[in-house]
Order: sequence, then structure tokens, then C-alpha cells
Amino acid sequence: MKLEIYYLTKSVHALVRTSRRWAIGIGVLAACSAVVHAQTPNMDAGLSEIVRAFKSASGNITASAASPEFPLSYDAVVQTDASGRVLVEIYLNGSATMDDVRANLLSMGASITGENPAYRLGAMSAFLPVSSLEALGNATGVSALTLGYKPVMNVGAVTSQGAVVMRSNIANMNGFTGSGITVGVLSDSFNRSTNTFTMVRAANDIASGDLPTPKFVLDDLASPQANLTDEGRAMSQIVYDVAPSSSLCFATANGGQAAFASNIRTLRTNPTCAADVIVDDVFYLAEPYFSDGQVAQAANDVVNSAILAGRRVSYFSSAGNQQGFGFQANPANFVVTASVPGINLGTIPACASSPAVGTGADVTGGFLDFGGGTFFATINIAAGSHTLIMQWDDPFDLMPSGMTTDLNFIFFNTSGNCVIKIATNNFTLNEPIEGVGFNGAGTFRMMIARTGIGTHLSTRVKLVHFGGITSTIFGANATPVTFGHSAAAGANSVAAYRYTNPATQQSPFIPFFEPFSSPGPVIIAFDAAGNRLAAAENRKKPDIAAPDGVNTTFFFPGQTFEADAFFNFFGTSAAAPHAAGVAALLLQKGGGPGSLTPPQVKSYLQTSTPARAIPNSGNPALVKGWSSFDGFGLIDAVNALAKLP
Repeated sequence: MKLEIYYLTKSVHALVRTSRRWAIGIGVLAACSAVVHAQTPNMDAGLSEIVRAFKSASGNITASAASPEFPLSYDAVVQTDASGRVLVEIYLNGSATMDDVRANLLSMGASITGENPAYRLGAMSAFLPVSSLEALGNATGVSALTLGYKPVMNVGAVTSQGAVVMRSNIANMNGFTGSGITVGVLSDSFNRSTNTFTMVRAANDIASGDLPTPKFVLDDLASPQANLTDEGRAMSQIVYDVAPSSSLCFATANGGQAAFASNIRTLRTNPTCAADVIVDDVFYLAEPYFSDGQVAQAANDVVNSAILAGRRVSYFSSAGNQQGFGFQANPANFVVTASVPGINLGTIPACASSPAVGTGADVTGGFLDFGGGTFFATINIAAGSHTLIMQWDDPFDLMPSGMTTDLNFIFFNTSGNCVIKIATNNFTLNEPIEGVGFNGAGTFRMMIARTGIGTHLSTRVKLVHFGGITSTIFGANATPVTFGHSAAAGANSVAAYRYTNPATQQSPFIPFFEPFSSPGPVIIAFDAAGNRLAAAENRKKPDIAAPDGVNTTFFFPGQTFEADAFFNFFGTSAAAPHAAGVAALLLQKGGGPGSLTPPQVKSYLQTSTPARAIPNSGNPALVKGWSSFDGFGLIDAVNALAKLP
């Protein structure tokens, strides 16, 4: 089988090695660059920092030239390949064909990982030499380019205890084993990692009966193997434990959003796979919060499209592990003021900006009120690499632009003096997003400023952090933080219950709701075409819950939860494949591939759940119905199958 190759660097150490290559090779790269361009305004802050570092000849992203006082760093999220090329998300504007843009990219030395002609006027993901970033920003046909943020995975001779919790083992004994059903899995890799905790190879799993020989594999063949986890194989083991007669396919989710969207469709349309159920455990940090982005639209396509080759599939995705990591302002109140206690507003115009061509000096649209007339939040950054993403309810990537609002981060030291503005020109970028990366500890005062440009139709702001960032604005467990393609209308967003708690409680298992599982609901303000809805849609996400913390033949050293011989696989990454396995059982009983529609499968799963105490409610009463934490609750395979004739 010919395997397509996608690349993702997933290690800060790999970035450091790559940065050294930039420093060593910068003279050669500069000599090969015919024109030295200025930073382009259609480039986000992350790419701008990479260009800044390249031009400084340091090759060091961590030590930003923007502000020595501020630990600005994108090393936790940047992706590079073995040649030092940076992964870039590219959005087209229609002034050139995708074929022309592709040819131009290749002439610049790019390696294209994915194309998505179905999104807007076209989107592409590609690894590009740093020396070509600004040339690409000025290229015909290119609307905007953004940093290809590293995807997040919601975290592996043995059977998952989740089979007992969901009673799929009883369904198996009654003859429902997923026979004739194919499940497609998307994650980082399948059989590539050389980490000591994944040294059991796929061949060993097949020999021991923990996996079948997969029908189809599109693995990540180009990443440094030490940077991969083979999490896709751990997910596949769970599916196979629940549906032991099912067939399996795998495709990498690495390589950028366009590549991920393309591979979602491939699992349905490629006849070698022809999946009936698809499950992933990945999200990209830059997926939209208030609309369906290109990955969500791909998920909806495989669920709903009658035109796309293959059968309609049931789609499952992990809800996320970010409970307590969010802040939202709905409605967002911006106040124009000449003074803020504890802040020296006069230091804003002259302080450092990322990007250098940013809009942060314009604060005439006012400052966000975090609540009660508070215009700054004190944030504490722990040692290590962390990321903070802000989005607001404007549409992504429309041509002509649908942007109405430009928001910026402004950070001050504890004396109240401005140290840096994270201030992309969002009207030029054509996306309502600001992302800031940190590498190093510190305490800062954070304000969110609105420029005076635009009609200011945006009324909602949401922040989600990924890593060691604490503040009084974060920590509320009920703040909705699930987002992206898991929140697509056609998808099943899966929350997590630890299969038992405490670890000594092994007979019977007593499931316990995971306190990290991301809550909903999700507010969607735009239709798929980017039109603002007259009334925003309030999607009840997550949809269902399934077990995590279960055994696989490998995964995550030290997590031997119940002190047996096997490592445990925690997170909504483990919950999603449990649910996908039960969907395979339903399709078998329903009559085989295509016998049940995706909405029917979702309904059977949601109505299978027994009554439970609503998580985080403090109320021990057992009830049925949806909650923002666990959807309709922990699914039950026996109950779901009983609903079929």
C-alpha cells in the first residue's frame, strides 16, 4: 500500500534542534533569498515572531526580540520538519487557482501536507522555509497565512475495563461483535513511535490478538519517531476490545487543518477503507470557537453528504481535557476610558508589538470589562511552555472579509507598565483570533483592547489556556471550553468517566466523572458559509460519555492506575473510541454498513444511558437528561442494542 506522508514535530527539544539549524544555515538561506521583504500584515503573531527571529539571525523563537521582559515563545506549538521548514496554514482569496498556488509553493521549497478545496476559496497546509514566509504572504492568490499550531491530543494480551463498564462484553457474548463494520481512527501515529512506553509494536499487538491487521494505514512517516506516541494504536485497541470482529483503518491527523480535513474525508471515500464509523482524539488550537471551521465541516461532510463517495458515517471525537481552563464574556462589554487603576495607559503606544506591524496602539474601541468594572486580569505563568488563545464571534476566512472587530492582548508588568502588545491586524488576517505562547515563569497584568476600526458586531469573547496559566478569571469548572470539530452538529462529542474510582474498587467497577473533561455548551453564531445567524445556536455538547483510564498494551509510563502489569490510557482520547466501538455493534445489529443513519446511532447511544447524579452539581439525585459536563451520560451497549428490533 502506498502511504501518504505527513509530518509533525511534536517536541520542544526538536524545535531547539531545528532552531540551531536555522542559526547555522541562516547565511545560506539569506543568500538564496532574492528579496528581503517586510513582515506582511496578513501574517499572524506566531509567524511574525518566527520571521523576527530569522531576521535577527538567532534562529531562536524562545528568546523573542519583541520584549526581553516578556517570555513570549511559540516553541510549544510550532511544527517544523527535518529541514527546518515551518508548518503554515494558507488561505486562498480566489485571485489565483489552487493549482497556481501549489506550483508557487513548490517553487519556494514547500512540502504540501494537505489541500482543502471545499473550504471557502481553498485552504492548504504546507511546510515552508522560513526565508519564504514573507514572500508567500505577498503572493498572488494568498489571503492570509497563520502558524500551523501543533494539534492537541486529549490524553494506551489486554482488554479495556471500559468494555465491562459499558456492558459491551455482554453484547459480545450475545453475538454482537462489530462483524462487517469498519472503524476509521485518526490520531498522531499508528506504528512509528520509538518511545520506551510504546516499544510494543503493531506486529506484537496483532500476534497477541489485541489488534487485527488494519485494512488501511496513512501513518506519519516523516516525523522524528521519538516525537510520536502511536496514540492511534491505543485508540484502535479500545475499539477492538469493544467490537472484536470489526475492521480498522488509520489516518494521521498531523500536518495541519487542511491535511486533517482531507484525511477525515479519505477514511470515508477511499474504497480500501470505506469506514462506517470514524473517531478522532485531536483538535487544533486555532479551530473556531463560534463557528464550524474546515475540520468541523469535513466531519459534517462524512456524516451528512450524499455526494461524497462512500457511506454516511457516525463521527466521534473527544470533548477535550480543559475543564476550568476558560473564560468567556457574553456579552462582551468594552468601555472607553482614559484611566485604569494600576495601569499606566500612557506606556501602550511605545511598548513592543508582536507582530511589529500590529494594531495594538489603537485602543479607541475600549477595553474589555472582565466583570464589575475590572479592566485587567492578573495572570501567573508557571515555568514551561504554555499557550493562550482568544477568539471572538466574527467569521473566519470570508472573501470579501466578514470581520467587524479587531481585538488585541496588552500585557503589563506588575508596576503597570506595558511590556508587549499581541496585536495582529485581524482585518488583514481575516480571522478573529489572537494566540500568545509563553516559555518561562512570570506574573503580568493582561488587558484586552479593541481598536476603533470596524462595525463592532462581535458581542462574545472567549479565552482558553493550554498549560500552566492561572488567574482569577480561570478555574470555574462550568465555563464552556469544548470547541472545534468535536462540536460539529453531526459529530458525537464524548466526555470521560474513569472506569472506576478509587483504583482499589475493582469489583464492581464504580465509574467516576473525570474532573478534567471539557464542558459545553457551544455557541455557534454563523452558518457554514460564514453568515451571521439571526439567533445564535446553542449546541448541547458534549453528546455522551464513555470510560477512560483503561488498560492497553502500552502507554504513558507510571500510569499503572490499578497496579497491574499494564499502563493506563486516560483522557477523553480514550473515551471516544469506546463510544465508536459501541456504534459498530449497533450497525451490526441494525443490518450492517449503512443500515442505521448517523442520527439514529446518536439517538440510540444517548437514550441508552442510565440515570446518574449530574457531575459537579452537588446533587446526589439520579436523573436522566443532558448536562453540560457529560452530555446524556455514560453509554450502555446492552441498553442501546435493546432499542433495535
